[in-house]
Amino acid sequence: MSTTVLDIKKSYTFVFFLQRYMNSWKHMANRSIEASFGRKHVQVK
Repeated sequence: MSTTVLDIKKSYTFVFFLQRYMNSWKHMANRSIEASFGRKHVQVK
């Protein structure tokens, strides 16, 4: 039983960190996309 509980905790922490990493990556990607689009709009104007 103890080994399965440890495995569940490990997998849970792994998924948690993976979600945090993906969220931060999406946030950075969105910021870069917004910055590039903002530059394009400025250049067009």
